[in-house]
Amino acid sequence: MNKDIEEALANLKKELYNLEEVQTYFACKKAILEDEYLKETNELMRTHQKKMVEAINDPQVHQQEKEKYLFYKEIYESHLFKWKPDDSIKDEDEETILCKESEFSLKEIFEEMYNNRNTNPENKLYMNACIGYFHKNSNPKL
Repeated sequence: MNKDIEEALANLKKELYNLEEVQTYFACKKAILEDEYLKETNELMRTHQKKMVEAINDPQVHQQEKEKYLFYKEIYESHLFKWKPDDSIKDEDEETILCKESEFSLKEIFEEMYNNRNTNPENKLYMNACIGYFHKNSNPKL
């Protein structure tokens, strides 16, 4: 390969690796690869995915493997994207704030989200985020 091309490629690689987005990507990838729980769950997910594909002509086994695959996929994704609250406040310093009763109700929305939490895993995240929003804002607006 031409020396000028090799040098240009080396410079391009160096510049790409210095981008914040690329560094963030590799930092996340490293964290995922070093997380034993994620590695184990990913391996189980991939094993059942492979078995599911292999059993494509056997509807019963295919369905069983599909359910196992989806089960481990949900666990993997919920662990991967888990919401991490700010834990810098000591337990003894935490304070629960009770809000006065509102004329509006989220009961129906929360019931629907709760009832569909298994088919839509983001529902739990949305409910927790909403509750957290109300706790952190003295005058929350929807």
